[in-house]
Amino acid sequence: MSQIVYFLGMLFRTGSKILHLKQTLAFIFFGLIIGYFSFISATFFTSINLLKESRKGIEEIFFNTREEPDWLYTAFITEPETGQKYLERLGKFIPYEEDFAFHFSLYMKDREQGKWIILASSEKIVPGSPIVSSELIHTLQKTTKKGVDLDRTPYFGQEGNKSILIDITSPFDSHVYVIRLTHSQSGLIHFIQQQKHVIITFGIFVLVMSTLLGSVFAARLVKPIRHMTDKAITMARGDLDVDLHCTRKDDIGQLCRSMDTMADNIRHRIRTMQTMNRIDRAVLSSLSRRELLYEVTGYISDQFGTAGVSLLEKLPQGFQIIATAPREPEMENRLIPERELPEKLIEKARVPLEISYRKIPPETVIFPYGKNRSRVLSIPLYQEDQFIGVFIISLDAITPQDREALTMLTDQVGVALKSLHDMEKREELYQALFISLTRSVDAKSKWTAGHSDRVAELAESLSRAMKLDKDLREKIRMGALLHDIGKIAIPESILDKPGKLSEQEFDLIKSHPARGYDILKDVPDFTVVRDIVRHHHEKWDGSGYPDGLRGEKIPLASRIITIADVFDAITEDRPYRKGFSLEETRDFMYRQKGVLFDPELLEIFMKHVFSRSA
Repeated sequence: MSQIVYFLGMLFRTGSKILHLKQTLAFIFFGLIIGYFSFISATFFTSINLLKESRKGIEEIFFNTREEPDWLYTAFITEPETGQKYLERLGKFIPYEEDFAFHFSLYMKDREQGKWIILASSEKIVPGSPIVSSELIHTLQKTTKKGVDLDRTPYFGQEGNKSILIDITSPFDSHVYVIRLTHSQSGLIHFIQQQKHVIITFGIFVLVMSTLLGSVFAARLVKPIRHMTDKAITMARGDLDVDLHCTRKDDIGQLCRSMDTMADNIRHRIRTMQTMNRIDRAVLSSLSRRELLYEVTGYISDQFGTAGVSLLEKLPQGFQIIATAPREPEMENRLIPERELPEKLIEKARVPLEISYRKIPPETVIFPYGKNRSRVLSIPLYQEDQFIGVFIISLDAITPQDREALTMLTDQVGVALKSLHDMEKREELYQALFISLTRSVDAKSKWTAGHSDRVAELAESLSRAMKLDKDLREKIRMGALLHDIGKIAIPESILDKPGKLSEQEFDLIKSHPARGYDILKDVPDFTVVRDIVRHHHEKWDGSGYPDGLRGEKIPLASRIITIADVFDAITEDRPYRKGFSLEETRDFMYRQKGVLFDPELLEIFMKHVFSRSA
C-alpha cells in the first residue's frame, strides 16, 4: 500500500504541489499580517502625531499668555466667561479627525492641601470636582515631575484612549496646573464596520498580490527542489551519472552543489569498489601472473579515463616494468635503473606521493606512448611490511577523491600480488609433489625411467607448434608429467614382465588411467590435467579405454598426450621388445593416423616435432 501511495505521489508530484500551496498560503497569511500591522501602525503613529501637534497649541496658549499668578483658577472658577474664551482658543489647536474623538481636561492641585480638582473639561463634569481615581492622581503626580507624560500603552487594534498630560504651572502660581488631552481610538472591528468598502477593496488587493507573489516565489523555491528530488530519485534507483548543474548563489544553490559533490563522491567510491571487485575476480581466475597484472592495471586505467598506468617491481638492479595500461609489449620486463627515476617517485613511503611529470628525465620511459599527463602519482606497494615496488599513474589533475581511490586500489593490487605469490608457491609445491610422485612411478621400472619427462617435452613442442596459449600449455605439460600416475598401484612385476601379459594383467594395466583420475579428483583447477590422465589411452576410432571416446569427443589435451606418449613408448626399449627405428616409427605413426591418432594433430606433430627429432 505504501508503495502505491509513493508511486502516485511521484506520478502526480503531489509533494511539490502541496509545497507550492503552502508557500502561496504563507504569502497570503503574510499579506494579512502586513495589513493588520499597517492598520495598527497607522493608527498608533497618527494618534501620537496628533497629540504632539496638539501639545504645540496648548503650550502657545498657556505658556505665552502673560497673566497674573493663578489666572487659570480665576478664569475657570471665579470668572467662567474668561475661561470660556480660552477654551474657544484651545479648540482651534485641537485637530479634527473623523476617526478620533478628542477630549481635554484641566486639573489643579492646591500646594497646601495637596488635593487635585477639575478646573475644566470638554466632558460634562462640574468644575471644582475632586479627583477620586488613584490611577489618575498617580499620572498627574508623575507629570508634575517630568513636565510631560505621553501615554505609550501598546496598541493591537483594540478600542481605547490615548492621552498626553502637560504641566502648565508657572513659577508664580500657588497651585499646580496640568492639562490633559485625550482622544478615543477606534478599534479594528469598528474600523471594519465603518470602512467596509475600503476593507473589501484592500482585502482583494492583498489577496491577489499575495497569491501572485506567493505563487511566483513558491515556484522559484519549488522548481529547484523538484529538480533535486527528481535527481535524487534517479540516484536512488542506481543511476549515479547525474548532475544538478545549479547556478543559484543562495542556500538552495549550495544544497545543489553539495548534492553534486556527494553524488560525485559516491560515484567515485562505487567505481572504486567495482574495480576492486573486478580485481578480486581476476585474482580468483586462472589467469597467469602476467595476464593478471595486465588485467589489474587495465581496470584501474579504465576507471580514470584510460590513464597511463605502470606497475614497477623492485629488483636488486632497479625497477622492472611488469605491467602497463594500455598494454605496451615493448615495455614488458624493461629494467629501469634506480638512478634514472626521481627519488620522490620511488620513495619507500606509506602515503601516495605526487610529482610533476617534468621532473622525470625525458629519456626515462615509464608510461605507454601518448599517456603522459602533467601529474604523476606514485603509490608504494608492500607485502607484509616488505617494499616490493611502486604503482604509478599519470593524470592531468589529482583530486583528494583520486588519492583515496588509488590508495584503496593499490592496496588491492598488493593483495593481488600477494595472492599471486601464494598461488605460485602452492603451484610450485603441487608440481614438486606430483613430479616426485611421477618419478617414483617411473623409477618402479628401469624401462620407464624418464618416460614422463620426455612425454612432457614432446607435448610442449606439439603445443607450441599448435600455438596454444601459455596457460593451456602449462596444464598440458603438467598432465604429461602425471599421465601415468595411476601406475603407482600396478606391481613392478607386471610393469617389467618380459613376456605377453595375461588378460587379467592387461586389465590391471588398463585400470591405471581411472586410478590416476581418482588420485587427482580433489585437486582444484586440475580439470585439464585430470582429463589427460583419464583419456590419454582413448583412440580416435573409439576403441580405446577407459571410456571408449571417439574423435573430437576426446579432449584436445588428451589427444596431444596420446601422440607424445605413444611416440616415446615405441622409440624406447621395453622388456618385451627393442625400440623402433626412425623408419619404423614413421611408418607406425602414419598407419595409426585416424585409428589411434587425431589426423590433423599427427600431421602437425610429424611436420614440426618428428622432423626435428629425426
